Amino acid sequence: MRGAVPPTVFIRWQRKIGLINALGEWVLKTACAEAASWATPLKVSVNVSPIQLMNTSLTDTIIEVLHQTGLDPRRLDLEITESDVFNENTRSLEILSQLRELGIQISIDDFGTGYSSLSRLSYFPFDKIKSTARLSSIFRNKKTIWISSA
Repeated sequence: MRGAVPPTVFIRWQRKIGLINALGEWVLKTACAEAASWATPLKVSVNVSPIQLMNTSLTDTIIEVLHQTGLDPRRLDLEITESDVFNENTRSLEILSQLRELGIQISIDDFGTGYSSLSRLSYFPFDKIKSTARLSSIFRNKKTIWISSA
């Protein structure tokens, strides 16, 4: 393959050759270091892969990165896709709860791409839900607004 590599292809290859955890840690370190250097204390968002989410040392890794970079945990927003978090219920819930206790914001990304019900959201410690354009358009439709208010 020549030229730009789409993110889905790049990530798939990282998973296949076993480098996804190392890549995720590098992205986290780089993003946190960069955010810590900003004059304005803005939040930084970092995507977390399902493989990282299953890694028992994820919490320790994040604590170490925050310590090394000096970034306030409240400025870090970890984004996990809907399908990734709901596929790993018990372990995901434990890790997300630990991270949330540190002050890290947890966001569910691409909500509406899978088959998750809204009731399942109450079991997870999410601070923010980022829905897909498709799901957002449903709530602008008069018929679905009527159904949801019934």
